[in-house]
Amino acid sequence: MTTIALRVTVRPSRDEDVEAMLAIYRYHIARGVDPNHAQESEPMQPDDLKRRRKNMRKHGLPHLVAEFGGAVVGYAYAVLFRKRPAYRFTLKHSIYVHPDHLHSGIGRALLPALIDACAAAGYRQMIGYIDAAK
Repeated sequence: MTTIALRVTVRPSRDEDVEAMLAIYRYHIARGVDPNHAQESEPMQPDDLKRRRKNMRKHGLPHLVAEFGGAVVGYAYAVLFRKRPAYRFTLKHSIYVHPDHLHSGIGRALLPALIDACAAAGYRQMIGYIDAAK
């Protein structure tokens, strides 16, 4: 695959992006890329994702999409790592990329934008879980 990251636009997600984000999420959940969510008893619904995004925004946490050719090709977000006060400046992040655009630079476009948005919100440390099985 070719690198398309230079032609990708990263921006805050919107409600109209939810269906595209859910399609990406469901693809990866079905294939076990996110072992923390592989055993979900109920599939995530559009209202679930909208509620999560609203809660993140309320706490100043970024939720971003990567757009290429007018389509959402990936998304990224950060949530609190732990609720204890010692971790109040620490986040964990997740990045999901559309299966047709894996290894094309979408993650490389999303991660720096996510880091910048988290730093602007006052967070100092970010932790990521990486699935190296693929």
